[in-house]
Amino acid sequence: MAKTIRLNIETAKSDSSIINELHISAKKYSLYENCKILYIYRGKKIDSEYKCYEVLFGEENFMHLTGFAKSKIGAKDFYRKCKEGTIKIGEVNFKENRKVTSAKLDVLPMLLDHTSVKIFQMGQKNLITESVNFEVGIGNNSGIIGFDRRFSKIAVPVTVLKRPIRDYVSNPENVVAILMKNRSDKFYHTIISTVSKGIKIDELPEFIKKKIDSSIIEQELLKRI
Repeated sequence: MAKTIRLNIETAKSDSSIINELHISAKKYSLYENCKILYIYRGKKIDSEYKCYEVLFGEENFMHLTGFAKSKIGAKDFYRKCKEGTIKIGEVNFKENRKVTSAKLDVLPMLLDHTSVKIFQMGQKNLITESVNFEVGIGNNSGIIGFDRRFSKIAVPVTVLKRPIRDYVSNPENVVAILMKNRSDKFYHTIISTVSKGIKIDELPEFIKKKIDSSIIEQELLKRI
């Protein structure tokens, strides 16, 4: 039987508060706009294997994270107007209702701030829940972003939930590095963040090394300078 999850919904935000949160979130999202992100994560044990997951942050995917649906404008225009701070609530519809959107926006700016990996865990969704479908999630005790490949060959962001990651992922593992590349690049060349001590390059499995630019691989540690 599917598990019913009650979202942490306290109050509904005003139009001005929603617009402000959308602007803040879109500005953070713009740091990864049309780029691919490589998340590297592993368990707490010293001998835990490294895993990775790739995600494309397309302009059209931002709307999925906000609790809004297309109406007078499409997903790309919605994102552009949120980024500019010119969006009007009447231009789009709430996908569910104002309270659900408010809950998503409570945690979205935090979840889009990838400058500190230590606050994030990651794992495959393996707990059955009603009306929530995604493949892999990244998050913490406050919220989670769900990624899925239902729309394309590479995973994209599909939802945000104001619930602990363990409501959806039974055994989340620690994110230890987040890398980025342009959509058309072959290798990951930008380190967004890593654990403070860095990662020994020779500990990474070959299938992960092959995704990273040689100039980074030649270093002893995978670490943000």
